[in-house]
This record gives sequence, C-alpha cells and structure tokens, in this order.
Amino acid sequence: MLAKAKRWAREKGKDVDDILLDIIYGVEAVNSRDRLAAIKLWKDYTMARISEGGETDKSLGPQIYLPESRPDPAKVVPIREEKSNDSRRKLNS
Repeated sequence: MLAKAKRWAREKGKDVDDILLDIIYGVEAVNSRDRLAAIKLWKDYTMARISEGGETDKSLGPQIYLPESRPDPAKVVPIREEKSNDSRRKLNS
C-alpha cells in the first residue's frame, strides 16, 4: 500500500499530505463539510493524544498534598532560643 502511494505521489507530483493540505487551505474547490472533515483528519493524526489515567497520572503524582507529606514552605516557624543556665545566673545575681 505504501509503495503504491509513493508511486502515485511521484507520478502526480503530490502526496496524500499535500492533497489534504490543499483541501484544508482552500486550494481545492470543496464544500465546507469536506473541508471540516479534512481539518479533523489532520488534527487527529498530527496532534499528540494525552490520555487520562494510567502511567501518565502515576508519574505526575497527586495534585493536592496533605500537610504531613509536604509541609507548606510559606509557613512561618518561630525560632526559639533557649537560654543557658549561665545567663540565668547572671541575671538573678
């Protein structure tokens, strides 16, 4: 099938992609229904499909994390300084 398509492309000077793009961009005179079908065909086979679920979602991980598993980096944590016994003795005397 591919060899036959290559032979026709050589003979006619256009391959299937060229003909499809001629229909999409209006070089060929076709009705709007055929043009929309050509656009859908082009989009279906040239755009990457992103499937939901499966390995894609497993690699991404959860979108919302519990505080125990991922603490909030913006949370302010007070720094406590513990006084040594020597400084307390100096203040009391």
